[in-house]
Formats: sequence, C-alpha cells, structure tokens
Amino acid sequence: HVLHEHLDSGAHYWQQRIKSGLRFTQDMLNLGRPVIAAVDGPAMGAGFALALCADMVLASPQARFSMAHLRLGLVPDLGALYLLPRVVGLQRAKELMFSTREVDAEEARQLGLVMEVHDSERLEERARQIARSLTQAAPTALALTKAALNASLDSDQQSMFTLEASSQAAAFASPEPRAAIEALLAKQATPFRGFPKAKP
Repeated sequence: HVLHEHLDSGAHYWQQRIKSGLRFTQDMLNLGRPVIAAVDGPAMGAGFALALCADMVLASPQARFSMAHLRLGLVPDLGALYLLPRVVGLQRAKELMFSTREVDAEEARQLGLVMEVHDSERLEERARQIARSLTQAAPTALALTKAALNASLDSDQQSMFTLEASSQAAAFASPEPRAAIEALLAKQATPFRGFPKAKP
C-alpha cells in the first residue's frame, strides 16, 4: 500500500526514505546490547534485512527468508547489501539476491543466517531465555565486545589488536569485573555463566 502510494515519487524521495531506514539499521547494529530476533513466518525483502541486523536469529520451521527485491525491480535495502555477504559470503549473497529464492529455516541455519531452530511454541521462550541470561553479563564488556566484533570484518589485524587493548582497558576500568574476579578467586560461580544450551 505504501509502495503503491509513492510509485511516482522522484529519486530524491526514495533516497531520503532509504536513508531513514538505514538510520534504523545503524541504531540496531550499534545498540550497546545484543539484539535477538525470533522469526516465526516469512521474512521477505526488508524483513530479511531486519533479521540480519540482529546479533542472534532464532527461527521456527515456519520461517522463510527471501531477498525478494529483484521481483519488484528493486535493490536490496535496509543494509542487506552490506550485511548479507558478511554472514554467508559474497558468492552465496549474490545467489540469494539474484535468485530471490526462499530459504527455509534449516537451510538458513546451515548458511549461518539462523543460530537455532525451535518449534513455534518454544521459539519466543528460547529468545527470552537467552535475553534473560545476557542481563547477567557485565553491560560494559558486552557492549564493547559487540562493537569490536561489528568492526572486525572491516578492519585489519593491527587495528583490531589496538581495539582489543583499549576495550579491555575500558572493561577493567569499569566496576563490573570485580565481583566476577573475586568469585573466581574464591572458587565460586561467577555472576554470568553464559546462556543455557537449547533443549533438544
């Protein structure tokens, strides 16, 4: 409906609209905490691109992913041209975008687009389980780790080593590691133990 209303809009309108969408993509990517997506149906075009913005994607067997833009004579957007090759590699990204074919949940898992596949009834609870466990992690270290990982594929070794050193210095300067280090030295459980494994 929105597309139909603006079909006759000029290039400037569409450029501004896409830039606005890309600001949302950047906000998701740069959010200082993990973003978990739970996909329980079709993620076509922009929906697929939004899933790529997440740090972890869970899906049900009902999930379907398609870079369907070319079916409409359009270019993949919302950051997909940047994000998809970094997840599946350049050749596979080209195949998915050129073919516009649908990828089911299991193939998406094999391609690295999806981390875990769960029945619809368990999908949201698993996403919440992971999210709850991550609230126990030191937020400074979590944000620094996410930012460094996001930078890694566009960086070189020396830059990443420098970023690692500055990030670790910032983590040590925060008050958060003290309780974990004291617990470790006392042979007690640290506050954050990672998130629990998925049940088979």
